[in-house]
Amino acid sequence: MVARRSLIASSLAGAAALLDGCATGTSQPSASSSGKIKLTILHHTPKDPAAFDKYYEQTHLPLAAAVKGLPAMERSKPMPLRPGAPTPYYQMVEFRFDSPDHFRSVMSSPEWAKVGDDVKNFATNGITIVASRIL
Repeated sequence: MVARRSLIASSLAGAAALLDGCATGTSQPSASSSGKIKLTILHHTPKDPAAFDKYYEQTHLPLAAAVKGLPAMERSKPMPLRPGAPTPYYQMVEFRFDSPDHFRSVMSSPEWAKVGDDVKNFATNGITIVASRIL
């Protein structure tokens, strides 16, 4: 479990590294001149959803609110595609950044590092992180 927790924290802390080359267009041809970046965090279904929700609301969100420059977040609960089907994730959180520099600035802040370190305290079944260029 320690290895998984370390991986979660390092994934959030190192998210800005995903854009090395993306900002310059060397990783792939630019499909958009906007340069906007979206960060999506997919929370896998926790072992105790009620505890997850309580901790997230009372502890994790205030930590995120302290991050300077962090754009407004969009938080959602995935729905099953058909009645009775399981949902692939418990919760989805998205942030839209104005530019790769904005993204890097927020991701390299000490406040964001605290957010990343906190994930291990409530995301008992892990997370998936996706950084993408908005087309």
